[in-house]
Amino acid sequence: MALGVISAFLASTVTVGAVHVVAERGIGNGTSAGLQFDKLATYTTEFQRKNAVWVMLAVAAVTTGSVSIAVMELDTSFELTDFLSEDEMEVMQVRQDIYDSYDAAAWKTVDIFIEPPVGDDSITGESDLLRAMDFLDTRISGIPEVVNPTSTSSDRPSYDGLYPILRDAVDSDQSFGEEFHLAIFDGELGISDGFVEGDLTSAISSLLSNQSVGDPLRGQTWS
Repeated sequence: MALGVISAFLASTVTVGAVHVVAERGIGNGTSAGLQFDKLATYTTEFQRKNAVWVMLAVAAVTTGSVSIAVMELDTSFELTDFLSEDEMEVMQVRQDIYDSYDAAAWKTVDIFIEPPVGDDSITGESDLLRAMDFLDTRISGIPEVVNPTSTSSDRPSYDGLYPILRDAVDSDQSFGEEFHLAIFDGELGISDGFVEGDLTSAISSLLSNQSVGDPLRGQTWS
């Protein structure tokens, strides 16, 4: 910017003087008797008179150089945030509050343990257990804090649990369901023909050893 100011000053002084000298050459050197010049003005006029062409070329070069430097060095980029006030906007505060509330809600977890009766080493009645988990899945979908994607083709509640994992495994791989006699009926996981005690346990054991990606969104494996 300083170079531009200097160039403008030179252009408005030296160039005007040089143009005046060139004009005098064309119309004569008549000087008014009432007009007096001091010694410095006389020297300046003589210099401009003798070097008018070179002065004009120098001014043109300086002006061109200043324009080139300004184009290369002057930062004309901006961001939308440059036009915002220093005080934080209310909408930004609301957005941050939403983020904080969402994160806080994500920290709230409920662990449900399924254990055999007292004195037993394993869980029996796998078909009843599967029906109980299906009932629990339906009840979970009614909890306000649980996400239910009702606007999509699936209205299954979003949570991590044994039932949704088994349901997704059967839904994504038909051969997996056929192997352990599990199937999807109206969007719900159930047993199919040939189901025997131990098939559900075998299906869970198979998933525990499966290292392939089961949740592409989070990159988690079936295990």
